[in-house]
Amino acid sequence: MENQKTIVGRVNKELEELENDITALVAWHDQHNKDISGIKRQELDKVEALVKKIKKYIKK
Repeated sequence: MENQKTIVGRVNKELEELENDITALVAWHDQHNKDISGIKRQELDKVEALVKKIKKYIKK
């Protein structure tokens, strides 16, 4: 069974990867000025904000 530090470390890493992916998608979207497979910029912003909130909560 994994200890808490290992789990938190893994979650933090996955959140960072998710944030990087979202940032890359937003940058691509800005560059190409269109929806990404039907996803609108507002939706990407909401997901990005949620990831940041989760990261802030986990680091407390």
